[in-house]
Amino acid sequence: MDTPQFRVRSGLKISFFNNFLTLSPVLFSMLTPLGSIAVAQETPKNPKEDSISHSSSAITLDLEKAMQLAQERALNVQMSNAISEETDARLSQSRGGLSPRLSLEANQIWNSKSVNKSVGTPSAALARIPAEIRNASFTIAQPLIALAPLYLKIQADSIASANASEFKKQTQKEARFSGAEAFVRVQKAELLLSIAKSSLAVVERQKADGDSLLRAGKINKVDVLKFDLALSDAKVQVAQAETTKEIALLGLVETLRLGDAKVTITAHADSLWERKKITVPQLSDALQSAYTNRPDLKAADGKIEVTNYILLATRLDYLPSLNAFAKYDHNFLAKDIPNVDPQTARAAPISFKKAEVQNNLSYGFNLKWDIWDGNQKWNKISETGAQFQKARIEREAAESKIKIETTQALLELKFAINSLEASKASVKLSEEAYRLTNARFKGGAATSTDLIGAERDQTRAQGGLANARGDLDISWFKLQKVMGKEPSTNEK
Repeated sequence: MDTPQFRVRSGLKISFFNNFLTLSPVLFSMLTPLGSIAVAQETPKNPKEDSISHSSSAITLDLEKAMQLAQERALNVQMSNAISEETDARLSQSRGGLSPRLSLEANQIWNSKSVNKSVGTPSAALARIPAEIRNASFTIAQPLIALAPLYLKIQADSIASANASEFKKQTQKEARFSGAEAFVRVQKAELLLSIAKSSLAVVERQKADGDSLLRAGKINKVDVLKFDLALSDAKVQVAQAETTKEIALLGLVETLRLGDAKVTITAHADSLWERKKITVPQLSDALQSAYTNRPDLKAADGKIEVTNYILLATRLDYLPSLNAFAKYDHNFLAKDIPNVDPQTARAAPISFKKAEVQNNLSYGFNLKWDIWDGNQKWNKISETGAQFQKARIEREAAESKIKIETTQALLELKFAINSLEASKASVKLSEEAYRLTNARFKGGAATSTDLIGAERDQTRAQGGLANARGDLDISWFKLQKVMGKEPSTNEK
């Protein structure tokens, strides 16, 4: 059968985001109405959207392109990108904690003579309180013992950054699957609409033949009324199929965030599975792929490492804080210091010149040790230890979940394959049954009820085959996803 092209139009706007399975529900509160591509020409939030938003409102999609657009434009993918950037920034911040701290301090101080009468007086020259102080200082401080917990924090943040990267890959796979599922639903809806229209045409011919047979006296009025009823039912089926198609289209448009774009899809009467002649993988191979590639299992392993590093860092908090420092001061208001004879209070020749006393360098170590903190550190260790045990349990749960999901997806794929073969057989049988019943009806050996029933069986079988083909492709993409692979039409 030739590949048909279906042109469909979206005139409504609904929320159809069903691929946000791994994100917090808070994300849904961030959704805003999507703007029109053809009319509003809004600036896209994602640079990758430029090729769609600023092009013609007519877009032609095939299955692979639908998956690619979903990967680029889905909000959960954009959220995962932001999370990845956040964890990368946190890692850089932690690494910066290992370096020395350089600080600049400047002071402009006035001392009040109304409170202390000795302020600014020349008496007791070396001990007097100056009326004004103006100085600046540079300080370099390097943590020593604290380097150990800082290093552990860097290790933990490094793993968190890697986990965020894996989460980003997972959301991309989820988005691709959602795009594929939405596309296949539109394709199924178009095929079902085509089948409903073909059924309507057949019933219309039956009605015309019935009218001719009534005039010839070969059937009675009751038979014609049955054809009228069948015709009315066929029209209802067409209307229902058109509604189903419109809803499926809206799901595709919203999943790909295409606004009011007019979409043309390249649909196929057969399934991708049939065209590519794909081989069903063995359960052991599928599980091995899932255990190796699934980001959620990698994230569970990473969480165990992170909580272990945090536990070690928390224990190190019991150690004292030891810092090495060096400080350089410059006094802008320094003056020459005379040598005053304490017996005569007369100034002798200058003992220190201004340039010799206006700068000062100090260095050493600073030690701080909290002797008692109300058991806060001990309770923190207990809390982190519980988190570590929780992470190990979550890892086991993740592995069990992956096993169940992979096995279930593989069984669903096998069931879809069997359903496809059964549907093909049903179509052949129903078509032959209708052909024979139609011949018998024209020969007067079958009733109108027999003919109408045979036609309905044929239509139902054809619809079942269209559904079976779409369900098979969706099952195949789902298996790819749970195996940790990127859903793709190129996967074999």
